[in-house]
Formats: sequence, C-alpha cells, structure tokens
Amino acid sequence: MKKYGKFHKLLSVPGTEGIPLTVVQGAAAGRTVLVSAGVHSLEEVGVQALIRLAAAMDPAHVAGRILFAHCCNLSGFFLHSNGCVPSDGKNLNHCLPGAPDGTEAERLASAIVNRLLSLSDAVIDLHSGGGYEALLPHAYIQADADPSAAHRSRELSAYANMPYCVASSLRDGLYSYAAVLGKTGVLIERGQCGTWSDAEAEAAAQDVRNMLRFLGVLRDGPEPVRYVQTFLPRAEYAVAGASGCWYPRKKPGDLLISGEIIGEIRDFYETTLQVVRARFDAVLLYQTVSLAIRKGDPMVAYASKDAPSPDPYPF
Repeated sequence: MKKYGKFHKLLSVPGTEGIPLTVVQGAAAGRTVLVSAGVHSLEEVGVQALIRLAAAMDPAHVAGRILFAHCCNLSGFFLHSNGCVPSDGKNLNHCLPGAPDGTEAERLASAIVNRLLSLSDAVIDLHSGGGYEALLPHAYIQADADPSAAHRSRELSAYANMPYCVASSLRDGLYSYAAVLGKTGVLIERGQCGTWSDAEAEAAAQDVRNMLRFLGVLRDGPEPVRYVQTFLPRAEYAVAGASGCWYPRKKPGDLLISGEIIGEIRDFYETTLQVVRARFDAVLLYQTVSLAIRKGDPMVAYASKDAPSPDPYPF
C-alpha cells in the first residue's frame, strides 16, 4: 500500500478546467469511496461541505481511501450557469459514461468514469436545490440496474439524516452509473435556491461522515447513526407546459392528496395557462420558486411509497 497521507491535485481533463481533488490515503487497508459535489452549478452546499471535510480529514483515522471531487463542473461553478456545463449546455448528470473526445460535459463524464469511478467501491454524490429550487432534504438511489447494488445503496442512504429516499431508474448520472457498474451509489439533496449556509454545509458534512463510518472507511468519532427513513419507489417530475408566471400553492415537505392543485401557470393578464394537480397521494420533494417559468422547465417533484415509478429521475 502507498504511504498514507493527504494529497491535493487538479485532475486534468483536456478541453475542460479539470476537477479539483483531495485524495486521502488511509493508514489501514479498506474500501475506496468517491465523494463528489458540484456536478450541477449553483448547488454549492456540497462544494463547501467537501472543502470542510477534506481539510479536517486525518489519514490516520481512515481505512482505505477517500477521493474528494470538490467540484465536477468547475466552469459552471465559476460562471454561475444554472445546472449545465456552460460550453455545451449539457447536464453532466445525464452524460455518463461520456466520451474522451466529446464536448466538455462528455469529457468530464468520461474522466469521472475512467479515473474516479473505476477506482471506487462506493459513491456519495452531494447535490442541492439550484438557482430557483426549494427542496426538502432527501436521498436518491438507482433502484433497478443491479439488485445487489440497489440493496447496498438503500442501506447506505439510511445513514444520511434525511426523511426520505427516492427510487430512480436514471442510469447516466454519477451515482446511478455507479449502480450500473455494480457499485454502491447514493445522491443526497441538502440546501436550496442556489445558496449555501454554514449550517447546511455542516449538516451535509455530517451526512458524509456518518456514511463513511458505516462503510468502515472513517474510524474516528461516534458509531454511525441509522435514521428512520421512508423509501419512496414512485416519483413524478412535472414540467411546465407553457411559459408564464408560476404560482405554487404548496411547499417542500407538504403532503399531497391525489387530484389537489399544487400550483398553476398564468400569463401576464392572469389567464390560466396550466393547472398542476397531484397524480397520487405523495410528499412534495422540491419545486421551482421563481415567478418566471419557461415551457419545459421543471415545476415540482413529488414521490410516494405506493408503487414503482415508470419515470427516471431527470436531474
């Protein structure tokens, strides 16, 4: 085994600004865990949480190796693009496994797969609500690519302090492509509206510490805490059917009754363009909170424990 220690480097990816990394090589043998943030720009809670975690991590208390990918979409982070990689407008969380000679997002995706995921046994990917998204803290796992990976991922998600874990059938995101490869993968959502606070960053850092302790990679501090977490296999992601002004009637965490109005889109003359109703009893996970909304933009996401979802997690 390599000598233990902490190492900082920029993962060079041609045609991109690269990915800043901190590699913590533990004093004892163990698993390799990739902890990532900044896949989407304007999701800054996870970026600050990883800065804090990496700075405080003592290799003497690590068994195995932790790869902190501080900001996977570095150009988007600095340009404040809303979610996408600015040069090609692509969603990095829909680009894996990518292409080494493709667009910027595809090159980043290829590097993540071949130079980070390939080395890892498990992935913890940190997200939050983007520029106009308010949300309730919750987790996602890939539920149908590999039953064993789904079971391990579900087990790991319960060590993040959030009330819900939602099933996804997405296969081209960082955490979900990990499941396609048979690896444990969890995405956690904490924070909202493109901002970060010290309290949110610390809560996200504590989620990761607890999950690393459960995996046996981090051996300091208290025993990991398993939280009471409801699994939601059915989800709905409603998008705007028209451009106009968005008037939500609910907020994240609210319980929805099938058929009730969640919100509506009106034009500048208060003509109703679209009424959005809950398709089933559910909990509201996140929603757009800006007045302006464009046709095709996300409006709300809600989920239920009733039945599996036919729709993939789109973000």
